[in-house]
Amino acid sequence: MSRILIIGSNGLLGSSLTIFLKKKYDVVVFNRKKNSLTNFSSCFSFLNKNYFDVIINLSAVTDIDFCEKNKNFAKKINFLIVKNICKSIKKLKIKTFLIQLSTDQFYYNFSENFEGIQSYKNYYSKTKLLAEKECLKINSSILRTNFFGKSLANNRKSFTDWIYENLSNKKKIFMAADILFNPVSIETLCDIIKIIIKKKIKGVFNIGSKNGFSKYLFGLKFAKHAKLNAKFIVKTTMSKINFFARRNKDMRMQTVKFENKYNYKFITLNNEIKKVAIYYKTI
Repeated sequence: MSRILIIGSNGLLGSSLTIFLKKKYDVVVFNRKKNSLTNFSSCFSFLNKNYFDVIINLSAVTDIDFCEKNKNFAKKINFLIVKNICKSIKKLKIKTFLIQLSTDQFYYNFSENFEGIQSYKNYYSKTKLLAEKECLKINSSILRTNFFGKSLANNRKSFTDWIYENLSNKKKIFMAADILFNPVSIETLCDIIKIIIKKKIKGVFNIGSKNGFSKYLFGLKFAKHAKLNAKFIVKTTMSKINFFARRNKDMRMQTVKFENKYNYKFITLNNEIKKVAIYYKTI
């Protein structure tokens, strides 16, 4: 049985992935109170004493505006941890395979949004790109993605949690019609990570649903499938939202590379939303 280390097991994805993978693998969750990965010596010592077939790194500061205002902390969590893991794996000469969760924030034009793009508009994206470059020095899969679904984390709400709670309480929410994306559900992403654990194909991969659309349309479709009143969704634009950090508008990713390498077909974003809405309708 493969031994899997999950870093960031208490987060939005980690809380679901840990439960999912424990059904098949020997899963170890990283305890940051006992060990530090931001210190190389501590990271090296930990990996020298504990062998893992696969390490899944989900630890990250994902608040883009927070990263822009707290660059040292963002770099420490989003980049230094990854650098120390990769450096330790190389120095120890172990066969551990790393799965690194990255971002769709590099992208700006659907027709060109392939894995080769290395541009960024904000400091969050910069730290994720630096981390990717470290991962490419070892055996790893880098997943550029965005995801949504019902959160199992006690201290973390998801995008759909935010929509559901506000609409349920008849509160207005403002959603941009010019910010485009193609996220996958947490359930789909867990399935994909399970496939990667088995096949371990090295590279950078876009993980996204088919036929992405705007966040405003996402809100309308989620409201419809979750039986919520969409009249509280207010259509707006990126320029009217008070973002501190710069952002791209079109993060819809081309996913043909992953589909070809893994013989996998992504479903449409509308069908992903339908699947997720089921969980909310049972509340």
